Parts: sequence; C-alpha cells; structure tokens
Amino acid sequence: MAVLSDDKTTYNPSEPPPSSRESSGDEPRRGSLLVIFLTVFVDLLGFGMVLPLLPVYGEHFAHQLGYSDVVVGAVVGGLLSSFSLMQFLFVPIWGRLSDRYGRRPILIAGLIGSTVFYTLFGVATAMGSLIWNSVLGPAMSRADSQALPC
Repeated sequence: MAVLSDDKTTYNPSEPPPSSRESSGDEPRRGSLLVIFLTVFVDLLGFGMVLPLLPVYGEHFAHQLGYSDVVVGAVVGGLLSSFSLMQFLFVPIWGRLSDRYGRRPILIAGLIGSTVFYTLFGVATAMGSLIWNSVLGPAMSRADSQALPC
C-alpha cells in the first residue's frame, strides 16, 4: 500500500488485501468447523438418543402411576408430539434472538441448554421431570441449530 501525504491510503492490486494479511491462515476456519461439528453432534444427540428413549421412559413412568393402556398411549403420544411441537414453536424465537444478539451467544446458550436438558432426561425419575424435559429440552435445542449458518 502506498501512503499519500494526507494520510490516505491507496489500494495496490499486487498486494493482498489487509484482512487476508492479518489472518493467520486456516485457524479460524478450523475453529469454526469444530464449533459447527460440536453443535450438530449435540443437536443430533437429541434425535439419536433422547427421542427413541422417550416412549420407553414415558411408558415406564405412566405404568408406575397406574394409568391404563389407553392413557399410557396418550401420554407417550403427547410426549413425542410435545418434543416436535416445542422445536417448531421456538425456531422463530431463537431466530429473532440470533438476529438481535448474534449467532455466537445463541449457539452457546443452545449448546448449554441442550446439554443440561439431555442430562436431566437421562436422570429423570418421575413423569413430571420427563414432561418438563420433553418440553424445555427441545426448546433449547432449537437455539443451536437456528443460529448455524446456512
């Protein structure tokens, strides 16, 4: 870059732009990919481990409460539909928050929330905790996938 006498700079096409000189190669890319892979892993953990176990837990806890088979079916169906319904309802909310506050804080909030609720799901000992986890867990899990770049 050539510096003029009045402290203005001119662009020299033979030199790389300032942003590429200041970056240190592929390091930000690798870090970003690691965050994206971690986010996708935690997000798919809900579908791969939690969602298939939800009917088993729901049936077990409903039978402990003495519900009939018809009510057990309704409870299990309600748990499964609430999982998807909460994800559907919270996508626009997390999207708006992502637009307002940026992707990084929303990704972090989503990862922390998903991890907490998936852990609580694993140690659930009663129907009430299972219901709360199937409602609040998916709501938090949509935060991380909503903030991912397309």
